[in-house]
Amino acid sequence: MRICKQCQCQMDEGYKLKANTYGVIRVERGIPKADEIKVAICPTCGEVSMYLDKGAEK
Repeated sequence: MRICKQCQCQMDEGYKLKANTYGVIRVERGIPKADEIKVAICPTCGEVSMYLDKGAEK
């Protein structure tokens, strides 16, 4: 559970970054692999948080 730094609400997790061959980066719903960047979005203010989960590597 991640907390938004702007409004202190609970953020929606379960998103990942997806890039195509043209260089377009999108945020998609889905379970990212252990070495991929995870994304959380605040439903209240729209804050986007990108992070790596260090505990998932082991």
